[in-house]
Amino acid sequence: NMLDIGTEGPVAVLRLNRPQVLNAINTAMLGELEDALDRFETDDAVRALVIVGSGRAFCAGSDLKERRTDPEERIARMHRMVLLFSEY
Repeated sequence: NMLDIGTEGPVAVLRLNRPQVLNAINTAMLGELEDALDRFETDDAVRALVIVGSGRAFCAGSDLKERRTDPEERIARMHRMVLLFSEY
């Protein structure tokens, strides 16, 4: 997994786990983030969300080495994720 998921009481903790690339978000990690956010969105026990990075960086952003993805689809998915983050 590229994302470690845990809870500490009412707090969900998502740890980005690609330290070798400074936790850059690729398509697989984006899917894991979307799944986790969808799960926590319907979990009334989760009241807050904390996102941390493994290694020396939080997140370098989008993985620019991954070129096989449709840029417009990627932007739409990232936008949806940011909107979900804003709900917490």
